Amino acid sequence: MFVFKFKILVLLAAFYYWLKVQGKSPRWLFFLGIQLGGACLTEVWGLASGFINLNNHAVYNAYMITEFVALTLMMLSLHPHSKRFRWYARGSFLCFVLFFLSHLYHTGFHQLAAKPLIVGGFFLATHAMWALYAFVSETHHPIFKKAEFWILGSLVVYFLGCSPVFGFFNNYFSEKIMHVNDVLFVLRYTMTLVGILLFIKQPDQTTA
Repeated sequence: MFVFKFKILVLLAAFYYWLKVQGKSPRWLFFLGIQLGGACLTEVWGLASGFINLNNHAVYNAYMITEFVALTLMMLSLHPHSKRFRWYARGSFLCFVLFFLSHLYHTGFHQLAAKPLIVGGFFLATHAMWALYAFVSETHHPIFKKAEFWILGSLVVYFLGCSPVFGFFNNYFSEKIMHVNDVLFVLRYTMTLVGILLFIKQPDQTTA
């Protein structure tokens, strides 16, 4: 329970500081905020529903789509000039949605869509790696001082890690493996928080 509460605190901190930059933030940061807001609502609902033994899988499934759309749009905004990346993002989105809907048709909306989560995580990891590579290649400032580096890096770390974690969980139903996901979650949003704080500190050096 302590780890779960700490996860939410880190996430809420990232969303709080994101709110502080509204009005001067670039388009990509707007899409990040949509994802952060959805994550906050989902995790708080998950914590609350746990106290009353309520099935919260439908909420997590809905968030899964929201996250995929918001993060894909964010990375398209960060890397807008690559036609290959745009086509890959559109194609992977179509594949993910079709697989997600097919899975829900066979399992129902109130069962966690673990397999689409793995597939979507793989696509988002490749999106993030592509966008991160392009950003690093085009940036002439120290990358560790750039908000985009930390935020894209957080997605690479999390989604490269969570796909095998949920793959193992889906096949072997081991609760212990989920602790690895908790660590990845905290790492992801800690890095996101660092990125947002860097943007607040140096907004003039952040790519629009």
